[in-house]
Amino acid sequence: MKITVLGTGLVGRLLAGKLDSLGHDVAVGTRDPQITLTRTESGKTGGVDTPPYSVCQREHPAGATLDLGGITAARAVEMYSRLYFTLVRTLGTFERNIRIARAGE
Repeated sequence: MKITVLGTGLVGRLLAGKLDSLGHDVAVGTRDPQITLTRTESGKTGGVDTPPYSVCQREHPAGATLDLGGITAARAVEMYSRLYFTLVRTLGTFERNIRIARAGE
């Protein structure tokens, strides 16, 4: 399955790594890929050690790192998530496709 994890914090790194190890095609979205790759902090999530993102990327090289375009664009993605889950709650199913298109397409 193709899965995109939004965020490279402790939870995002843990989820992406686990999904990749289960054989999924995982991409990870971050506000600034260059800064994300230079961070060195690690941590613990639910008792599980979570290495810095650069280490995660070396351990799971198949996944793409997506540039979400800075804080403004990242906030737009977060707002889209709210729309998506409101539709799921209202319609009672995840079986919907949403297409985002530029004006005029």
